[in-house]
Amino acid sequence: MKEISVLLLLILFFSCTNNNEENNLKGIDLLSVSNTGCLNTKSAFIRDSNEVFVIQSVGVNGYTIEHQNVNFNCCLPEGIEIEVYYENDTIFYSDQEKVAGNCKCICLYNTTAEIGEVENGDYVLCFMSGGNRVGSVELFFNDEMYEEITVSELN
Repeated sequence: MKEISVLLLLILFFSCTNNNEENNLKGIDLLSVSNTGCLNTKSAFIRDSNEVFVIQSVGVNGYTIEHQNVNFNCCLPEGIEIEVYYENDTIFYSDQEKVAGNCKCICLYNTTAEIGEVENGDYVLCFMSGGNRVGSVELFFNDEMYEEITVSELN
């Protein structure tokens, strides 16, 4: 009975990893994030913003993911938060207001993240914005990658 208990504890110990440990095992690193600030398009409502995601290789095993023409409040007291993380076979890109703005207007912004140590191969890329799932796409990441994907093309 003691041997079974020890075996169960070992199985639990080695099978329980959090997302950060899994990210480190895969080797995908978030290197930098940025945003353009308001693109001088303040309005009460923005229609047909041509929202696009651009994924591009940068050097060996490095990539930028840019979210172009995304709508956020025109005044953001703490700016925009951008996260990229890896879980199973999926890379998640998320941008959102750190603290909701309270102005009665919205602006278009571009957000960008640079990731590194991404091994060549097929990944699902899932896009989140403002806490909502925008969509996903399966892509082959390689050292010559350049993809432009409109939001309407996402699953």
